Amino acid sequence: MQFRALVPKPKGQKGEPAEIKVTLGTVDSYPLVYTKTWQKWGFEVPENRTGVIPELVVPAALVSPRPAKGRDVEVRFTDVKVEVQDGPGGAESIAGCDLLLRLKDLTRDADRAVEPQLFFRDRALDLSLPGAAVKRLNAGAEALPELAVTTDPGLVAAAGPMVDRGWPTFAYAAVNGQAEYKDPNGKAHPVRVGVHTRWAGVPVVVTAHTAAGCGVDFTPPGGEWSGVKGRAKELRLGLVTGPGLKAPKDLVLKDLDVWVTRDESHGFVSLTPRFVEEHLKDGAYACGPDGVWRLHGRVNPELLADVKTRPPAAKKP
Repeated sequence: MQFRALVPKPKGQKGEPAEIKVTLGTVDSYPLVYTKTWQKWGFEVPENRTGVIPELVVPAALVSPRPAKGRDVEVRFTDVKVEVQDGPGGAESIAGCDLLLRLKDLTRDADRAVEPQLFFRDRALDLSLPGAAVKRLNAGAEALPELAVTTDPGLVAAAGPMVDRGWPTFAYAAVNGQAEYKDPNGKAHPVRVGVHTRWAGVPVVVTAHTAAGCGVDFTPPGGEWSGVKGRAKELRLGLVTGPGLKAPKDLVLKDLDVWVTRDESHGFVSLTPRFVEEHLKDGAYACGPDGVWRLHGRVNPELLADVKTRPPAAKKP
């Protein structure tokens, strides 16, 4: 999930804006740029390592209102805060890009007003922004992308409502029959499943904290390690489907390959773009005017189960 952008020179400096590549994240981490890249843009490294990009200019296409000429516009995001860190070995690039940003860095946490919609198949992001943030160019250079739609009549429309547990996570989710698990100290944690756009190549990523608590099958290698292949017997996600998306159902996936990361600080299960493309066709991650995030898509009805088949919740001591 990447897009191109321009970073104008700092005030008082002459020169063309720097053309950069931005990777967009949906959860965790923080906005990040490496020191050498920050300096190449013409900025000084602040003592507290928190930098501010006065203006980030993103080429885009205007959806509404329909312009008289071309749809091409420039969207300006101002005062974007980023962490400036030294790259390993003096690196400038972060996973093939110049800057890491979170979706919340673009919406400024005003999700209800901005109503972001991230389309996975088309790699498109739709935002509702104030007119002052959009400059119309009317050069006809940027065409409005046509969103692809799966024509398989056997699939049904569904959506997974989310709640805020630090970031949007499925209102109901369970790994190996557990919607909640306990850490070694006996503290209970909900199984938090959310959408993560930065992982590539694997459908599901589970932190070691959650994997151990839910009995995911994996063997940590000796010494230092960052990740290892594992297997979950079952993953359940609470969806709504049917007319008006009002009928609750569970998407149930059996014997799922996962990637377990060495992260014991918190529990989280990340659904990657590959997962969405495989199991929720035409997937869109969106926040509506009600402020609720949902993962929309078309699913195989054979993988849907009645919510009455959910494993019983663990009894409280």
